Amino acid sequence: MDDLDLNSSRRGAENVVRRCLGVATNERVVVLHWQAAPLARWLMDAIAAAGARGESVSADAVPEGSAMQVERWVEDALGDAPASILIAKHGLPPSLSMAVLAVARKRRVRHLHLTRADAKLFAQSYRAEPERIAEINTRVRDALEGSRQLRARAPGGTDITVTLDRAYPILTSDGRPSPGKPDNLPAGHAFFHPASVSGTFAPDRGLIGALRIGRDRAPSARIRFELEGGRVRAVHCDDAELRAEIDEYLASHANAGRVGIIGLPTNYLARAESGLEVQDALLPGASVGLGYSFEAETRAPFACPVQLRLLARRMDVDAGARALVRAGRLVDDLVTGIDPFR
Repeated sequence: MDDLDLNSSRRGAENVVRRCLGVATNERVVVLHWQAAPLARWLMDAIAAAGARGESVSADAVPEGSAMQVERWVEDALGDAPASILIAKHGLPPSLSMAVLAVARKRRVRHLHLTRADAKLFAQSYRAEPERIAEINTRVRDALEGSRQLRARAPGGTDITVTLDRAYPILTSDGRPSPGKPDNLPAGHAFFHPASVSGTFAPDRGLIGALRIGRDRAPSARIRFELEGGRVRAVHCDDAELRAEIDEYLASHANAGRVGIIGLPTNYLARAESGLEVQDALLPGASVGLGYSFEAETRAPFACPVQLRLLARRMDVDAGARALVRAGRLVDDLVTGIDPFR
């Protein structure tokens, strides 16, 4: 990494610690790291520069055991710290990820979850200021609340109509956790449970969740999800092996084929495909999340333990008569006065 990237990455770590986590002078902050010790050191340096007391804890050797045993390990690691960060490379054991979130909620810790982390993220989307993201979120939410209908189209074949219901709130994430309410980085999206979704979604950017199909394989597979009334009614796919995997996912739970969440990314620094999955998932557009509904917050009428997110390229998104995204870019009036690069 050259000096410019290194300086940008360190500024990204400072943004994570100061603006996102909001650490206070002399506050104890625990940094749990899984196969990401070098990245954790950037965070520790930023914590020290903020005048707080950082404690680095390796999770590489968390003992195998029941969910309760893993949670107990996390409880011991966090102690009475009011703030924490988990940073992990690709492959983080789900049991550890869920245990950290569970303990943070139970103990009302301000917690940031940085999974599938990469050094490049510190120089890119981790640098997005949460205050700027929050303003974009407000503009998107106002547009959605004013129309209660969303249409998303893309050159790859996506054309869906989404209806919103006031019974299901429009929620946002800007990367600033509060006690007992963790957040993830990179951040920036508005999301909600839809009243209905109909049309075709062609995920030519890929699938994330129970299946991970990247941008290299997705276009040639020509995947099509036919949606009606918020459910998958049919799937078309030229890749027989992938089609079998999708069918297996849909059969894994009674609600696996229901649309749980519609997401609208708002991270103004996510601009072009980078090959970093967690950042590319924040490129402007509309994602369809099948299965998992985050029912405690979205008030969705069903729960589901599995998830499959559908992502498309170069989308146009409209809330009623108002344009939100054109050709995969947030429209100017959403970011005027906010995005320093416009």
